[in-house]
Amino acid sequence: MREYELKPNKGASSELLHGAMLLGLASILSKIIGTFQKIPLQNIGGDGVFGIYNAVYPFYVLLSTAAAAGIPIAISRLVASQETSGEHGGTRELLLAALILVEIIGMAGFIAMYTQAEQLAAWIGNTHTIPAIQASSYALLVIPLAAVLRGYEQGQGRMASSAISQVVEQFARVTVMVVLLIMLTNQSAADEVIAAGAVFGSFAGGVVGLILLALMMYARGPIRCRASQRVSLRSLLIWMKRIAWTAIPICLGALVTPMVNVVDVFTVPRMLLYEGWTEAEAMMEYGLYSRALPLTQLITLTAGSLVVGLVPAIAAAWKRGGVHETQGIIRGSIQTALLLGSAAAVGLIVLSKPINIALYTNNEGSTAFVLLSFTALAGTLQVVSAALLQGMGALRAPVVHLLVAAVLKLVLNIMLVPNLGIDGAGWSAIIALSAAAALNMASLAQQAGLGWSAWLRHPLRLALSLLGMGVMAWLSSAVVMSILGDGRFAAVLATAAAIPAGVTVFTLLAMRLRIIEPEEWAIIPKLGWRLEAMAWRLQR
Repeated sequence: MREYELKPNKGASSELLHGAMLLGLASILSKIIGTFQKIPLQNIGGDGVFGIYNAVYPFYVLLSTAAAAGIPIAISRLVASQETSGEHGGTRELLLAALILVEIIGMAGFIAMYTQAEQLAAWIGNTHTIPAIQASSYALLVIPLAAVLRGYEQGQGRMASSAISQVVEQFARVTVMVVLLIMLTNQSAADEVIAAGAVFGSFAGGVVGLILLALMMYARGPIRCRASQRVSLRSLLIWMKRIAWTAIPICLGALVTPMVNVVDVFTVPRMLLYEGWTEAEAMMEYGLYSRALPLTQLITLTAGSLVVGLVPAIAAAWKRGGVHETQGIIRGSIQTALLLGSAAAVGLIVLSKPINIALYTNNEGSTAFVLLSFTALAGTLQVVSAALLQGMGALRAPVVHLLVAAVLKLVLNIMLVPNLGIDGAGWSAIIALSAAAALNMASLAQQAGLGWSAWLRHPLRLALSLLGMGVMAWLSSAVVMSILGDGRFAAVLATAAAIPAGVTVFTLLAMRLRIIEPEEWAIIPKLGWRLEAMAWRLQR
């Protein structure tokens, strides 16, 4: 295996990699649950409710990201630094300061979002979004608190509690959403009321996740601190300042995808109105545009989650001056992101028709679905590279690149949506996210002293593997739908058959062509040693 690649080692390094994988897998599961909640939302509520939900939800994600996204990474870095330096006494002050700080921010966000819902709806260009905006504001009271506790647990190296709480929180959120969706639909409630009930599930899930985290921390006993230590207002303010200076740039770097989505919210429906669409028609069209978003966001957010667990290791290696170790983590992370992102993009593109029908009953908005599928690769690379830059302390670069991507998205929407409709928004998303990813990776290469060739080990082998996967997936789905027709049941079976077929072919080709070295498979929990053994057999 090459000297710069990630490989499992015994001891702390192995535990770190497995902890990161555990956190990433839990995030994958929670994102899958969150993605599939959109199915009953659209199927039961219709494209009108789906459009309202997707017009409001990106704005909620933006605010919750602003309030909490940088907190887990910031807290984990500060806690890890305290533990590494042996300064255990400041841990309690750090945690308390973080909880106070984020609750102040969350309260401010709640008040602003709830009281200014009408103004926000006016900016969106649709009054039907007002109840959903107000319902989404409640989650800002609890989501930031849970983010602090997760960051503390990750900084202590306890990934399991953070992982479990993510899954439970998402499950509770989806359960409440579905229950309210069914109840309100049976009562023949208006679309805006149904959408508000669906959004309110985020608050319920946040409450459950926060309580679970607090209980798990309480069960382990009090936080270690000096016997004579007293928490003073001055020390809390000092910690708040440190947390803010650490979290704000990280948070801004994580805002790229939410910001791009919010630009869509504030431009696409309004520009459709200018073209003569009614408010209801514009929301239905925006619902069609949003069909692929849950899937692409699932991929990008999952990739980001896989890296979060490695951020403390990158920060520690960079602080020690371990350039070689840092380069190894960076190369392995980017190459993994490239594999996951490209495979996901190809899979979504070739299976766009059966997936669209399987999830949403028809193939409307198919061109926008395909265009947004391309963003899975750019979005994955952007999220992972931003996290790596933050781990190295390069906090400004992702922020600048965020602004470039948002401005580019805005300008391209204005230029393309009037002529191309929602397809124009899809093209602008590809360009904006690709620009952010390219800028991040250029900065990363410069900071770490790496060349662009480090990102692609075997481009031709990767292309061949992707081609084999795409052909197998397309053939599998085409055979099923040619036999059973174009109905939803056929589409479900076609998707169910094509995904494992494509994944199997891609995995075998990746092993045989050594895109992924045999030793690298070992970091996957539980199955790693089996996959490593299979990879070695295929080399014979």
